[in-house]
Amino acid sequence: MAEASEIQTPVSPILRCLAWALDVPIILGFAWSAWLVTVRMADVPAGWTVALPSAIYIAVVVLYGIVLELSTGGQTVGKRALGLRVVACNGGRAGFVPIVVRNVLRVIDLLPGAYLVGGVAALISSRSQRLGDLVAGTVVVSIPTAGEPEKFEPPPLRYNSFRDNAELAAALRASVSPEELALALDALARRDSLDANARVELFAALAAHFKEKTDMPAAVLAGLSDEQCIRNIFDIVTYDPPPPIPEDAQ
Repeated sequence: MAEASEIQTPVSPILRCLAWALDVPIILGFAWSAWLVTVRMADVPAGWTVALPSAIYIAVVVLYGIVLELSTGGQTVGKRALGLRVVACNGGRAGFVPIVVRNVLRVIDLLPGAYLVGGVAALISSRSQRLGDLVAGTVVVSIPTAGEPEKFEPPPLRYNSFRDNAELAAALRASVSPEELALALDALARRDSLDANARVELFAALAAHFKEKTDMPAAVLAGLSDEQCIRNIFDIVTYDPPPPIPEDAQ
């Protein structure tokens, strides 16, 4: 199948979380709009002021995934931004029923909050499948981006403020896994293909992950953008010790 030839590998739970983080603001926007329309068109009983917004949010979550994944061949906005796609486990295109099933069961994956059920299932699964994927027979994979260079590797930085903090530099080299480093590299490679909002949200989510993991001092992060934070982390972990940079290097 044509789709099967494009597949690289099933993606990690971390990358799936990043794609979801890009989708959430869009979902919340649709849910909020639906709530406003509902309260203006009908009297909402007092007892439904909490239950109804939750029901609307769940409906939007399910419909958002179904509509976009069916119309784009397995991609939501977040998945498209990160080069991900939902496919059948055999590598073919995911059909109508599997797409509907995986998105309806997302309601269970979200329980009891913060995607706990789905997250645990993805961590246990050898192909990072949440419960909905396991039942539907689908998997989220990484696909090559048209026109993307075969290999992208940023050159070493002339100056990296993280190197001034020996303890932080050592912690990053010891704790950042090859998979996490690959995610950072992938984000840096894709940054020019993302729109401004998606780029900001992607690097913010990545930076938040690394900041929490290594407990970065606030002083080190002062005045540093999330994108530069990821660039510094990649530089620290990849170039140890830093290679000499020619004087005429830009």
